[in-house]
Amino acid sequence: MQQQNAALLRALRRLGAQHEEGLRAQEQASAMAVAEAMKEVEALRQAAARQQATVDGLLTQRELYRTLRNAAAPGAASAAGDSADLGSAAGGSAGALAEAEAARAELATVREEAQENEAALGEQLRRAQESEAKALK
Repeated sequence: MQQQNAALLRALRRLGAQHEEGLRAQEQASAMAVAEAMKEVEALRQAAARQQATVDGLLTQRELYRTLRNAAAPGAASAAGDSADLGSAAGGSAGALAEAEAARAELATVREEAQENEAALGEQLRRAQESEAKALK
């Protein structure tokens, strides 16, 4: 009976050690998942900041064009800022009109990309939060 008790005690200790090892491995995996999610969130924040800086730069450039247009022909400027006004305000030069159209197209593209990226960032943030919540359970 003592031998059987000793064998059962050894088995119990072995199973306890295996259980502890499994818990440690699970805890490490959870910690790694949280760290990975945090890295992803930080990368997304940096990407959003870069995009915001690009949009801010384009808005500044747009304001510069508006200022130049208003300085060239103060009466010809309109609040809408359409390309016909830009062409007449710049003295009708095709180069200025083309440059304004290119800036407008670039601004539209950046805005679309910013919206798409914002949606992607929101989705990735949601997934990271879900992953973190799962890891903490």
